[in-house]
Amino acid sequence: MKAYQRDKRATDPEHAQRQRDLCKAWRRGEKLDPIGNARPADERFDDFLMPEPNTGCLLFTGSQFLTGYGSFKVDGKTIYAHRFAYWRRWKVIPKPEIHHTCHNPACCNPEHLQAVTREEHEAIHACE
Repeated sequence: MKAYQRDKRATDPEHAQRQRDLCKAWRRGEKLDPIGNARPADERFDDFLMPEPNTGCLLFTGSQFLTGYGSFKVDGKTIYAHRFAYWRRWKVIPKPEIHHTCHNPACCNPEHLQAVTREEHEAIHACE
């Protein structure tokens, strides 16, 4: 523990109590929000969308995987941004893969996303 952290804990009893409460909650398996004011995933997701006027794509400007697909955290789990966009629009992901009809991995426009099976997805990419 760094010196400034020890000093804060020693001089701020509310800080020390908050730390103890977080540790107890963690041991009980509760989801932790250390800041106490986390915004809903929908609001956070919208902050990362930027419209592309030429193609109609909604580009995800947040974190990305090395493959170019957006990376978004929901309930402590990192998921593909385009899967969240599809789920947010249709409230279900009926098939295991989502195909970008625009061929842009950063796109999160639900109108450019199509749920397909793995075989269908491979067939689509084989024809390109």
